[in-house]
Amino acid sequence: MSDDLISRKAVIETVDRHTGEDGTLDEDISVILEEVNTAFDKEKVIEEIKIITAGYVLNCNYTLDYVQGFIDMSRKIIENIEKGGIE
Repeated sequence: MSDDLISRKAVIETVDRHTGEDGTLDEDISVILEEVNTAFDKEKVIEEIKIITAGYVLNCNYTLDYVQGFIDMSRKIIENIEKGGIE
């Protein structure tokens, strides 16, 4: 099972499209949820952060402390993305 990040709004809209007048679903919930698009590709976002961080570090003229702070911030952002915002 993948670790997709999805929008609550997108789930509600998809379920609503499959809900009949009597409140019943026209498909199994797992089939309905397969229609929900992911909010973004977590792995692509993390890879892009790593690329941007590496490029910044290689091309900046700041102090070592400043660069280390930037790297630490990037790592923290990646950790938060990997956790999906859940502690």
